Parts: sequence; C-alpha cells; structure tokens
Amino acid sequence: MNQLMLPYYKSRSKEGQKIRHRIWYRLNKQRDIDNHKKWRKKNKQKLKQNEFNKRVQAFKKVQSTLNCVRCGCTDLRFLEFNHKNGGGYKESQQKGVNGGLYYRINYGRKTDDLELLCRPCNHIHFLEMKFGCKIPLKVIFTGDSL
Repeated sequence: MNQLMLPYYKSRSKEGQKIRHRIWYRLNKQRDIDNHKKWRKKNKQKLKQNEFNKRVQAFKKVQSTLNCVRCGCTDLRFLEFNHKNGGGYKESQQKGVNGGLYYRINYGRKTDDLELLCRPCNHIHFLEMKFGCKIPLKVIFTGDSL
C-alpha cells in the first residue's frame, strides 16, 4: 500500500476499511483475479455442491414437497421452476435485477406465481400457453433411477 495514504486511512471505521480495500484492490487487481481463478479451479466440487444446495433451498421455498406437480417426478436433476402464468423470460431480462432466479427466491422474491415441474412437463406447459389449448401428451414418472 502506498505509504503516503496510510495515515489518512488508518481509521478502523467501515468507510476507512472500504477505502483501504479499494486502494489495495487497485494495486493488486491482477493478483487477486489470478488467485480467484486458482481457487475456483481447485474447488470445483465445493462450488458445484454449493450451487446444488442453493437450488434445493429455493425449491423448498416454492414447494415443500420436492416433486413435479403434474407427474410426481422426484429426481432433482429434472426439476425446474415454472411460471404458472408465463413471463419467465421477461423476468430474466429485467433491468436492475441482480442474480439468477435461485438467488432472488432465496433472498425475498414472492413465490405465489411459481411451481415445480420436471423438464418435460414444463415444456408441455409452455406449448399449452403458446397454442392456448390442452396438449394431448402425458408424462409418466415410474420412480426408477436412470
């Protein structure tokens, strides 16, 4: 850190800490980026598990039973959110909305308009919304693992 700035920013206040960190980051930006990349590469499994946990947490906020509303599929790899009245794409394109849907659900988004569907059932729902009529397809979940 530049010694000329040290006495001015010696304060332990939150503002002083922010200023010190900002200065440190400017002086060490590339090193910080490289260290972050190394950590992510080294901890791929930890990151993957963390993302899975966030996903399950968001699922539980939408629906207490983790299964598809239509066919009863319980395989978490296939479950996804469905916007009951459509509008999922528009929500994802909103300006000023930070984070993905899991993040927004875990930190306060209302879930009245969401439900859990497996991927095939969600696509059937999309086609029904698009064409405005019931699609004569039915997904049957047997409960067998892959």
